[in-house]
Amino acid sequence: MRSPHLLIRSAYSSVAAAAALLPTSLRAMSSSSPTPLSSLAARAVSTVSLSDLRSNSPYSIEAIREAFTGRSSLGAISVQVPGFDEVRRKALQSGARFALDPSAARARDACRNSKLDGEDARVQPGWSGNPGREDHPIQSGFYCNLQEELTSNVDDVFGRNAFPAKEYLCDGGVDFKDDLIEAGKTMHKVTTLVLEAARDAAESQAQARGSKGESMRHIVTQSETFLPLRLTYYDANHCREDTLVGGQYMLPWHVDFNTATAFISAQWIDEDHALKGSGNDCREDKDDNPERKAGLLLRNASGDIVPASIAEDCILVQLGAYAQIASGGLLRAGPHAVGLQNESLETHPTQGRLTLGLFTYAPWDARMLPPNKGDEAYVLEDDFGGLMKRAYTGDTVLAGFQSFADYMNAPRSQ
Repeated sequence: MRSPHLLIRSAYSSVAAAAALLPTSLRAMSSSSPTPLSSLAARAVSTVSLSDLRSNSPYSIEAIREAFTGRSSLGAISVQVPGFDEVRRKALQSGARFALDPSAARARDACRNSKLDGEDARVQPGWSGNPGREDHPIQSGFYCNLQEELTSNVDDVFGRNAFPAKEYLCDGGVDFKDDLIEAGKTMHKVTTLVLEAARDAAESQAQARGSKGESMRHIVTQSETFLPLRLTYYDANHCREDTLVGGQYMLPWHVDFNTATAFISAQWIDEDHALKGSGNDCREDKDDNPERKAGLLLRNASGDIVPASIAEDCILVQLGAYAQIASGGLLRAGPHAVGLQNESLETHPTQGRLTLGLFTYAPWDARMLPPNKGDEAYVLEDDFGGLMKRAYTGDTVLAGFQSFADYMNAPRSQ
């Protein structure tokens, strides 16, 4: 297992190399003057080993504090998990074959979700989308509820999972469900450990603020019926205009409204070959992976932009709006976006992006309100583009999810 010091050096060097390749438009993303991108290596995403996280080591405690508290925090931490690189490889390889291979068309159709206004729903169990010719801004994807697979509890709001029968899948893709669920289980375990550590950090911060003995137990309370896992594919030619700062992105700047989101290192795929049923074994060039230079981007309250640059054996856990609100602003949610490949990169022009995310929610009846009435100023402090204000509704998590689903499911929503 790599030591924490090696992990830090690795993160430092990867961000230093990435910073110079980010679009120059990102330099004007703060109302104050952000740190130049060339010096962002010192603000690389904190990385901690799974063993340190489990043992609550001093190094882990400090890494969690830096990741989730204060203006310089990115609202995210990367957790190195021994052997996860192989779990990730299997999940994304099966996912790529399911999403892109012509021979898996029957499998996609077999679990294609219901239609809304003539188009596939983007937040509903099953498959939606048409890779290579998708015109919906949310793009193509497969949704399932991991909690249903773990506990057999079907969430009445989301609906029953819709996996394809194995006989519909192409050769080598028969383990699609098993591979996704295996990755999801590890992502869930890591997310739970991170939330527990973040709770402890918030309680320490609460004492420093003068709220003696204030419990943050509600931050780690998860829904017993809903734990959505989504495989997402962005077409090679897909881009959207960002309404906050301008410029083109695969996914514009936003804050997830749930408690936490876990991401794995995305995979960039030669779309033309994959759609023809050739070259879809998804070989990766680890020395020139676009995800190390663009892909998932993170932002702190000071306006600094950092590529997440998730290693293949790591899981990145990012806090959402609910965690920031429920902690009274003691914890920081992470604004993030998915950037396009920089024009200077010598990569294939038809590379699409495949990724897997796990979204942790509080119970449906929890409310988007801080524990104390006087915490609103802390919650909304340094609010980038009013993103937190939009989530600070006082509504239940259920009402927030339904609004989110309506937006995501809207035909060609922006």
